[in-house]
Amino acid sequence: MASSSCCGTKKQKLNNQPFVHQNGHSMTNGHSNGDALMESIASPDMCFFCFEVLYCELNNIDGPAEPQFTNEALSQGFEEARGYLDWVLGVHGIRIEFMNERGCKRTATYLPQVATEQGWDQTQTIDSLLRKGGYRAQITPEIRRSIKLTRYRSQEVHMTYNEYREMLERQSHYGKVQC
Repeated sequence: MASSSCCGTKKQKLNNQPFVHQNGHSMTNGHSNGDALMESIASPDMCFFCFEVLYCELNNIDGPAEPQFTNEALSQGFEEARGYLDWVLGVHGIRIEFMNERGCKRTATYLPQVATEQGWDQTQTIDSLLRKGGYRAQITPEIRRSIKLTRYRSQEVHMTYNEYREMLERQSHYGKVQC
């Protein structure tokens, strides 16, 4: 069964429950650490829009109408860390800024689930990000300490293809077909 996941949606606070059902759709942030349930920012409409974009692209037709959601709150929640280890595996996404061996400023980022999916610890994740960002010289503790790390939290919204088709059918009854 096909499904779409709009992962990496940045949000100010994380819904720290493993699964939340909103309007009949499953939502998850990929982990649970027991914190209280926070307001969700990602929505099934975002997943629906992802399906619409794919559908239009695959059928070589004009893209979907403007989405019915806003992205304002999605760009909040970034915190400058106190050091390269000031983040939690599986909880925080991280973005690093650093100077490469030629003195050029570079950046790289990973979503929260990347390090745990790869089985990396924090140092391995930082080293991988340095390489991803184009750092080619030897990675030393001094290089790691020199990076500027920004941490953030994200959320995933999942919708099966059948849920998408049901939503599409409901919208077509109201004359709101997007493609």
